[in-house]
Amino acid sequence: MSESDVDVLHQYDLKERGFTALKEESTADMSKSLREGWMKSLLNRLSEMVNRERGIQQQQVSDYYKKAVNHIDTDGDGELSSEELFYAVHHPEMEIRNITARMVVKHDSEWSGDSSHHKWEVYFKNYDLLRMQYAKQWRDDVEWMSQVEAFKGGASVWHMHPVMFLDAIADKFGDTIDFQTSLGIYRISKKSAEFILSWEAYVSKPYVPAGDQSSGITVGYGYDLGQQTTSSAREVLSKYYSNNQVERLLTAIGKKGDQARAIVHGLSDIIISKDNALDMAMFLKQRYCQKVVDAYPQAINLPPDSAGAMLSLIYNRGPSLALPKPNDPIDSRREMREIRDDFSAGNIRKIPGRLRSMKRLWANQRGLIKRREGEAQLIENEIGS
Repeated sequence: MSESDVDVLHQYDLKERGFTALKEESTADMSKSLREGWMKSLLNRLSEMVNRERGIQQQQVSDYYKKAVNHIDTDGDGELSSEELFYAVHHPEMEIRNITARMVVKHDSEWSGDSSHHKWEVYFKNYDLLRMQYAKQWRDDVEWMSQVEAFKGGASVWHMHPVMFLDAIADKFGDTIDFQTSLGIYRISKKSAEFILSWEAYVSKPYVPAGDQSSGITVGYGYDLGQQTTSSAREVLSKYYSNNQVERLLTAIGKKGDQARAIVHGLSDIIISKDNALDMAMFLKQRYCQKVVDAYPQAINLPPDSAGAMLSLIYNRGPSLALPKPNDPIDSRREMREIRDDFSAGNIRKIPGRLRSMKRLWANQRGLIKRREGEAQLIENEIGS
């Protein structure tokens, strides 16, 4: 790559890295402070960031954030009341608490101006007379900005969740790996990354897992061509194989089990080095992190071991949440849909049970049974059972 094609950015150059500042105009009436529009701007922005043209799951994620706007504004008046904000923050399915905790927003502060300040005049004008004295005393006690030189002017200031902010700027590179997605950073632990790679052993030549009718021709660290589309596989393979090799490997798309075994010997001369296979594995993890948040948007908020467990699942099984076909007694994607529902309801602790329930699909495949158990333990050991 030419040096002229590269832009060097500082890690804190947030604007150039795609961050958007959300600002509210100053108000002379703090009784209107809860009606700020940045919440709606944020959710609409998240909706726009998801590429709806990529597929139905992306459309669902985009629609999820659009609907959240309407869910918050329950009376449809275009403004947010204190009651509406309280409901949104305390409703687990809406995920508003987790979203706003990661925002840095500029607006007038409630810690500025005592009870005699003009910004609080309207607020106390309509206040309960029996509680007025207590409320004004509380207002005077909690006000502190006038005592700090930098804040004496009463201008709008940047607000952030202190714990989330410290977490964001902490040195994470020792124990975690970050992947960029449309919903933000998807962070997995190195422990979980090693867990994933332990199940995807490096093989230099194309192969089909023994005794398995659900897997196809696999290359590198477990990239199963039987589970891919032609376009997505071409994009990945072209980075590591010649054009001729890519076209030959693409003949394996969609073929699984004995169908794949029938052609794998004709591809045995196609080799990938261990370094290239590892590089491809990391490239695929990036793509599959996006698939994780497309299927389960709330997974973006998981702690790193649990996030890695979900990546392992999607990398191995794919993100499909399809309903069973008529008269299908197995319903192989049942638990995948149940996990979606668990995320929506805030029942993260139920997910290990869903992973263990999947073992019913592979009664004779000890490897997959152990993998699901390992994923379940990664989550349980981090967030509890």
